[in-house]
Amino acid sequence: MISVLYVDDEQDNLDVFVFNFYKKLNVHVALNGEDGLALLTKENVDIVVSDYKMPGMDGVTFLEKVHEVYSDKARVLLTGNVNLDQFENQVSNGVIHKILQKPWDRNELLDTFSQLAKMS
Repeated sequence: MISVLYVDDEQDNLDVFVFNFYKKLNVHVALNGEDGLALLTKENVDIVVSDYKMPGMDGVTFLEKVHEVYSDKARVLLTGNVNLDQFENQVSNGVIHKILQKPWDRNELLDTFSQLAKMS
């Protein structure tokens, strides 16, 4: 079973994610980047998913830190931002493997997770 860590500063978003995927994935969640990094020291996950806009450490910074320490983890950024070009450098240098728009589609996420799990 694919193991996924989802980091988002809104508990409702985490709850919806867990509700949608707990039967198909091994789901871990964290309310901020610091908690996400701490969880990665304890749990073996295949894919790390992060919201972009979060107080303190934003999603790109979080995924950059994940990339530095856990380069074998697939990394996905979820954003409601319409200008995805701003993340071009992070995608081209491998910090982010995939960027998906919010609100996310359950089937699109499952397909993405399946594809990314095959890469690792």
